[in-house]
Amino acid sequence: MLISKLESVLDGDEMEVRQEIYDAFVDALSLSKCGDGPPQSSYKTYYYNQDPLTLYEDQTTISKGTTGLVTWISAQSMARDIYNPDTKLHKHLASASKVLELGAGCGLVSMVVSKLFNSTVYATDVDENVLQRLERNVNLNNLSTRVVGLDWFNDRDVVTNIIPDVVVAADVVYDDYLFSPLLTILQECLRMNHQCKIYIRGVIRNERTYQKFISMLREDIKHDINIMQIKNECTQIRNPASNNRPNEDMYEVLIG
Repeated sequence: MLISKLESVLDGDEMEVRQEIYDAFVDALSLSKCGDGPPQSSYKTYYYNQDPLTLYEDQTTISKGTTGLVTWISAQSMARDIYNPDTKLHKHLASASKVLELGAGCGLVSMVVSKLFNSTVYATDVDENVLQRLERNVNLNNLSTRVVGLDWFNDRDVVTNIIPDVVVAADVVYDDYLFSPLLTILQECLRMNHQCKIYIRGVIRNERTYQKFISMLREDIKHDINIMQIKNECTQIRNPASNNRPNEDMYEVLIG
């Protein structure tokens, strides 16, 4: 198509498309068909207060049928605030014995908690590829984070056995199909520990989806709920393949 366009522009002139352009175009086509395709997974190091954490993650937002193989901007934002001793999040985590992360993905948030505090940290997700990636990243950083499979639809007993003091979740509010099982898990956390604090952080990509979640949350959860707008300061370190945009609003829900 590109060559045809060039030829049509030059039609009628005495000029012609140089052979080098044809050759370069053919080379580019052959590269796209020989398996180079999407960017390969790579190691990425995050720095918070000069403290490095290296993750092996994908460079595309969706890979192997899941979005959990890349670190999303809400997780980066939450990790930054965990390092800030002035935040409620940091203070609650500092006094927690058990911390549960829902939808941990590549594990940034869980591993930051493991690095900073003495609590037992459970990084949970459901996809087998994501769980394998989690294990790899935990081992890569020599951390004690425990990787646990958790299906929100069927595994409420996992939460019952953990009884977390703090629950953290980043970028888990994106599909209303998952809202009911997610809320069931949150209710179980609060039932097992009435003092449990739950932090949910995300980006408002679809206002209707966000409002539906907030409405269901207020209806189902009979605890104090605080919703705050979070300044998006992580766009400079976002994954280039991410769909996050600088003008998207970030929020945090604190339950308990």
